[in-house]
Amino acid sequence: MESNEAGLPIVFVHGMRVSGAMWRPVIQALGERHPIAAPDLPGHGTRRGEPFTLPGAVEAVSDAVDQLGGRALLVGLSLGGYVAVATAGAHPDRVLGLMAMGCTALPRGAFGAVYRAAGRLAARHPEEFNRLSAFAFRRALPRPQADAMLAGGLSSEAVPGIVEAVREMDPLASLAAYPGPVWLVNGERDHFRCHERRFLNACRDGRLTVRPRCGHITSLTDTAEPHSARAGCRRGHHGPDARVGAPGEPAMTGRVWSVEESLEVPAPPRAVYAALADVRRMAEWSPEVIWVWPRGDRFVGVNRKACWVWFATCRIVTAAPGREFAFDNTTFGLPVARWGYRLTPTERGTLVTEYWIDRRRSGWRRRLAELLGLVFTGTPPARRAAHNRASMRTTLRRLSAACERAD
Repeated sequence: MESNEAGLPIVFVHGMRVSGAMWRPVIQALGERHPIAAPDLPGHGTRRGEPFTLPGAVEAVSDAVDQLGGRALLVGLSLGGYVAVATAGAHPDRVLGLMAMGCTALPRGAFGAVYRAAGRLAARHPEEFNRLSAFAFRRALPRPQADAMLAGGLSSEAVPGIVEAVREMDPLASLAAYPGPVWLVNGERDHFRCHERRFLNACRDGRLTVRPRCGHITSLTDTAEPHSARAGCRRGHHGPDARVGAPGEPAMTGRVWSVEESLEVPAPPRAVYAALADVRRMAEWSPEVIWVWPRGDRFVGVNRKACWVWFATCRIVTAAPGREFAFDNTTFGLPVARWGYRLTPTERGTLVTEYWIDRRRSGWRRRLAELLGLVFTGTPPARRAAHNRASMRTTLRRLSAACERAD
């Protein structure tokens, strides 16, 4: 809990796995004129180990409002946004205004199934998920924001209970029950914005802002939105600068199922193969891979593109020294693609052909894998082949440079 002296009371509600400490850079930017609270929700921070329940989370936020005088502006991100929405619906007379960031998805159907699966995996391997989360925060955020995200510790073991609690809530009904001003804020690249129009339509007095080039958590790097919400609460309306943004995604047409690119590398085939087969070096030439953890004939790759960070589980399927190296990658057990390299000797070295084959072909597995690909990488199926072709060209140029330096 953090407090200041006079002005509009604000309660900040943190996201999943982290704690109220995540808001410290924003609180510092707001200055010292406002009573501010950033409580830890059950199962997080100072309350780690407690079971997470939505009523318990709403109670934590309500208690923070009471400590600030009985009425406050609520600002929540991700899980904190859902909790803030539930609090506003349950206690509308105690909420001066509501800013809900990165929480305009209804976690049901295939979308919910993805996060239930992720929750079960996090519960089985909480320490590994904590390390992966810390790595992702440090890659996606400037150091002050990343340090704040990690300051109160991480609680991946709480994820399954959180996912179930959010699945069972009705955020649209909570928004409809709250008569005050609502600011819905999403990053343009946030996968949690998929139902933003339904959320906006549920609001009695709502506004939707889409922040360009931001993802799920990178809106934290800009403190302008809490400032505007505070000003809007003081005016009693949204003001003339309200922006409704919902740039549509392109249609998923023109599907290409395989791509390959070739480049002559100034090194013999066995030297090129040795470089490729050492999967730990993949980050040297791939424009997206940032870290690889090898385990026998399998490995896990951590990838990053703009604001998205995701991991892929891979299995080596072809290991022919001097001739070919290939691996299949999956996500949550679903086939995704095969990546490989064919090596052909030339007078000046090796013709390296990198290829990609999409393995998401038919049925519900394809549909679920497509959704996962869009959620975790931000690339629609219709763009995937063109995106991978550009990545291959970068990879081959970097591989060639690395092999040339080795000589």
